[in-house]
Amino acid sequence: MHFYLIGINHNSAPISQREEIFRQRSQLSELLVNNLDGRGIVLATCNRFEVYGIANDVNSSKRDMDFIKNSISKFVDNIYIEVGYKQVYEHALRLASGLESQLRGEKQIVNQLKIWLEQDKFPVVLKELWLEVLVLADKLRLYSGLDKINDNLASLIFKELSVLLKTEKKIEMVIFGTGKVAELFASENISRVNLTFVSHKNILKAQSLADMSGSKVIDFKNTKGIFPEADVLISASSSPHFILNKRDFSNLDLKSDKPLYIYDLAMPRDIDPEVGSLKNIVLKNLDDLKYIFDYPQKYNQNYFNCAEYLIKDVLTYEEKIKNG
Repeated sequence: MHFYLIGINHNSAPISQREEIFRQRSQLSELLVNNLDGRGIVLATCNRFEVYGIANDVNSSKRDMDFIKNSISKFVDNIYIEVGYKQVYEHALRLASGLESQLRGEKQIVNQLKIWLEQDKFPVVLKELWLEVLVLADKLRLYSGLDKINDNLASLIFKELSVLLKTEKKIEMVIFGTGKVAELFASENISRVNLTFVSHKNILKAQSLADMSGSKVIDFKNTKGIFPEADVLISASSSPHFILNKRDFSNLDLKSDKPLYIYDLAMPRDIDPEVGSLKNIVLKNLDDLKYIFDYPQKYNQNYFNCAEYLIKDVLTYEEKIKNG
């Protein structure tokens, strides 16, 4: 049995390419899974698009991989490839342990993988590999200390804002979207922040998040009225297109000593990049936040080093068992 992986992620490609393939993820996934005919599966998250496959022999494996590369030819310069059971297993274990995430060690990836594994068309052999990986990754997090890491995207942004916004007043934060990112901000319960959730389609979910965090909900069409009072906009909707552009902010009267910080955390992006050229607006996307993701690396490095060592140790042990 020949295992392989072809992927593109935040380390191999800029956000402009990742969001382009993310927009096509449903069509590409259907094309690839149908043509691989039970021999492959696609993992698509906001920061990666990966195709895992198996084949009976080397020639079949090469044909499948050539088909995948031709199907994503526009992105082929940014892909990474792993060939062989050990290589695919190691990548899967690193991914499940959070070592391949933008925020290393984060725990959200585990739930994403568990949901992904529930697909009906998941190849049995690959599912067995991943189920084993998830069990092992759980132990690896415990023994390495990775389970002690509680940082997430929301907590790191709140930490940055505490430095940027040196004010005694409460920070006024407006959040677009009701998905996982919005849930992170709602669950942080920071006393110095007033949250406002913007509802477009999912009013019930927006109200649920507001109730959780003791905040309020407004309708999308009324958001321009609160921009002048806002200190921070967080955008993480599931829209395939920009939900805010330059004209939405062009008449906004912002004081020179009070910039508006906008964090576009969506994939694909919610905010037209041109908004960042406007006076007194600071616009950041996921790639711009690399420094935030890198910061915890310093005080969590021992955990990462231990996890890396344990992974190598596990792979060496399995290799010995395999070779008798």
